[in-house]
Amino acid sequence: MENLSIKAEIIAREMQVEAPKVAKQGVYMKVKQGERTVLEMLDSDQELLDAQVASTIAQKN
Repeated sequence: MENLSIKAEIIAREMQVEAPKVAKQGVYMKVKQGERTVLEMLDSDQELLDAQVASTIAQKN
């Protein structure tokens, strides 16, 4: 049962990486159009990195 829980967490973390990827693309487009700031772009990068770290940790555990 614990094995299923671990697999479910890994899948959830991987899915949590996808949302920041899409958001990052949108923010980058808005930066090019002048509608977002560089700080917002860096924030989206950090959110993606945080999600990737969480996913990697879940896979290691």
